[in-house]
Amino acid sequence: MTPKFTGQSVLIIGNGNSGLEMAASIYGSTNFVHITSKSRIKLSWETHYVGDIRGVNNEVIDSYMLKSLDGFFEVNINNLQIKKRTDGSNKLDILPTDGSWKGNFAERVPTREGYDRIIACTGFKWDKAIFSQKSPISDSKLKVKDYWKPIKKRVYQTKISDKYPLINHDYQSADYPGLYFLGTVSHSLDFRKSAGGFIHGFRYSVRALHKILEYRNHGIMWPSKIRKIDQLVSSILNRANEASGLYQMFGHLCDIAIVDKMNKTFTYLEEYPVNLLPHILKYTGHEFDPDENKLFVLTLEYGKKFSEPGADHFSRNRAVLDNPANESNFLHPIIYFYDDRIPNNQQFAEKSVDNSLPEPDDIHHVYEDFTTIFDGPNVHIKPLRRFVEKCLDLDLKMHLSDGCVTEDMASGKRVQTCERFFESDEPSVNSYAANER
Repeated sequence: MTPKFTGQSVLIIGNGNSGLEMAASIYGSTNFVHITSKSRIKLSWETHYVGDIRGVNNEVIDSYMLKSLDGFFEVNINNLQIKKRTDGSNKLDILPTDGSWKGNFAERVPTREGYDRIIACTGFKWDKAIFSQKSPISDSKLKVKDYWKPIKKRVYQTKISDKYPLINHDYQSADYPGLYFLGTVSHSLDFRKSAGGFIHGFRYSVRALHKILEYRNHGIMWPSKIRKIDQLVSSILNRANEASGLYQMFGHLCDIAIVDKMNKTFTYLEEYPVNLLPHILKYTGHEFDPDENKLFVLTLEYGKKFSEPGADHFSRNRAVLDNPANESNFLHPIIYFYDDRIPNNQQFAEKSVDNSLPEPDDIHHVYEDFTTIFDGPNVHIKPLRRFVEKCLDLDLKMHLSDGCVTEDMASGKRVQTCERFFESDEPSVNSYAANER
């Protein structure tokens, strides 16, 4: 109980998490709580954006929908004024600045009972003063020529408020080279898309920038693993099942497999920023030669129509659809294939806002799964293997050593997964299990 709010009528401006947290802390003591904002309430399980209303803050929503004790309404507060009543009640009225609430409508407006308290829960606006020449801070290294520019238009996508600094996809200030931003203030890069504004998301952005700066300042290449091509399918699926960075920063961080066509190997890089794909060499030190390499990119993404306010996210077939894999709604792996090329800046600039990457030469959706464990032999593994085989024109089926010898003698074309049997002095028939098509 909150004694100072006991029996009072309270208006909260702002229907975000802070507004509902405030409401939850006082509504048991109040006469009623009203919450207003210029836009409809956004629920995180509808938008799948963790900055929207979380389930833990829905007590007042229940009170409104099930008991009609409290309420939500939408109005642009900038068009209203607050006036104190002169009848001695000290109540506060919310009235339109143009006096348009008249007649019968005035008798039905949500605010007609007046309020004892009005609380603003309207979020934060970043204080940029520390970076100004006018700042009293004596350390000149913190001072820049002027405030950074508010984000009005960004390369690639979205309209972002000026609460965030204008930064490039390597987390570096667009106006002041050498100045980097991390944490919540870097959220302009994935605003309302993934979790970059929150600790469970930006911890992976921090790690990505660390790797970028390690190469830039110390020549330490982005960590990687080089493996034989017959391990590509298992490498992709292992990461899809286990990688928390791809899961939290879906569509923003990706894994990369650079295939060496000549040596039949691939170099695997983890959790690389999607929008830096055109600059792999610059930021990682790993080369991509169109004459020698092919590129696979792994992301985790939701279906295009999964995240929107008002959608039915508890429909009967929400995560077990019988539709083709590319119509999956829930978070699922998508593998993009670029044949002898990587997407360039122009292609990123021209891509649809709904797409994480520019048009690939081929694409594969792994079927969504209720448990987000993608290990079904027939629905997850085999389709991905066939996709990789088609892209690389290789046979990646698991073969018994005797079968490898037979195939080699019959066709004269060595199967990739048989290479180890010809290289080893003592091949074992138990090294691979037969996997029939």
